[in-house]
Amino acid sequence: MSTALWPFGLLVATSLVFDLTAGVGLHVTLPGRSGFLIGLALRELLVVLGVAIVIGRLSRLRLRDFTGPVPEARVWLALPCIALGYLAVEPAVLGPWSALLGVTPPSWYETAVVAPDWQTGLLVGLVLSVTPAVAEEAFFRGTWLTLLDARFSRATSSAVQAVGFAAFHLDLFGLPSYLAAGALFAALRRRTASLWPCIALHALINALSVLELNRRARGQALFEPPTMTTVAMGVVALAGGLWLALRPSRS
Repeated sequence: MSTALWPFGLLVATSLVFDLTAGVGLHVTLPGRSGFLIGLALRELLVVLGVAIVIGRLSRLRLRDFTGPVPEARVWLALPCIALGYLAVEPAVLGPWSALLGVTPPSWYETAVVAPDWQTGLLVGLVLSVTPAVAEEAFFRGTWLTLLDARFSRATSSAVQAVGFAAFHLDLFGLPSYLAAGALFAALRRRTASLWPCIALHALINALSVLELNRRARGQALFEPPTMTTVAMGVVALAGGLWLALRPSRS
């Protein structure tokens, strides 16, 4: 197992070095939303994506070994259903989880994400959706999952990368969400043999989460507090989207 965990160890060590150097420097020189967004973008692109590329080179992986082909149209059509269903069900899970452990979402994140106007909101949405989606999928469902699959069963590989994905975010409140997302992205990666829908779904979930946080700050949240109606509709949308995206191709 140790030989399979070294990529995650390298990611954690590199992230820690970045946070203690460039991250602290950005926080001091650019406090508030600007420093947060720049720091996050640099961390994702330089550290997470950079580590994914380095591991790929060291392991002699070619880009097409884990990016795969462009999937069928039905997969792309399923992604909005999966994203909306995921976000509709999430509050019903995180509410009891939060009450059980006595944890709350990090206030600094919401402060940085909630924008005063639509232009700032658009910028925040782009940074928080595109950069983590590309970088984290390249590492977790790209190079690392490919290396794990070479040593373990698919079930073990999926579980290990999902736990690593959750641990990397250091968010106890959102732990169930990250575990579920890690498993979901891995299933999508395997069924479609492509990384592209994982990147697209990750970006879509992040973008809709930013939108929901901004709506909640204005008292216009779509999914909070959760109701039987929104949760039921979310389950139907999530199940339908997963069926459409993950069912075997007829060809």
